Amino acid sequence: MPPEMLFFERCIDWLAPGGKLGIVMPKSFLDTQTYLPIRKILFSKCQLLAVINCHKNTFQPHTGVRTCLILVRKYNKEELPLKNYDIFMAISNKVGQDSEGVPIYKTDDKTGKPTDELDHDLDEILNSYIKFKNGDFQDAAYQFSIQYSQLNEQLKINPQWFLPSFNEL
Repeated sequence: MPPEMLFFERCIDWLAPGGKLGIVMPKSFLDTQTYLPIRKILFSKCQLLAVINCHKNTFQPHTGVRTCLILVRKYNKEELPLKNYDIFMAISNKVGQDSEGVPIYKTDDKTGKPTDELDHDLDEILNSYIKFKNGDFQDAAYQFSIQYSQLNEQLKINPQWFLPSFNEL
């Protein structure tokens, strides 16, 4: 059993009823058969709030492991698992650095020169998640929501499977 599965399970156990957890996990956590048992534990004890696929360069150059961010809320002791609810999903397409860790800056539209601001979409994803929580959210190409009922028996929660443009095809 991969150690991150045990770590995730322990984090859930330590979480207070009603408590929330944000954790970085390998992207394979989202849809591989290996991680199915821990996804079952996740859904039996928690409400999945959000899944965000991190950009491939997020932890470069120190590791090449693809990662995701999982946000959950542990059910209260007397609370039964929800049958259906919205889950926020996003895919980060730029993280403000290249694969060697060299910063990538936004370009000034007027001059074409680099600015002092890193070129990333993490603020946009955060703002979309806040709107999602407040009920004021509109799906976009890489930030959207799905219903828990859309998950199959494998409980695959990779946002790539649910991309609006992918599903239109």
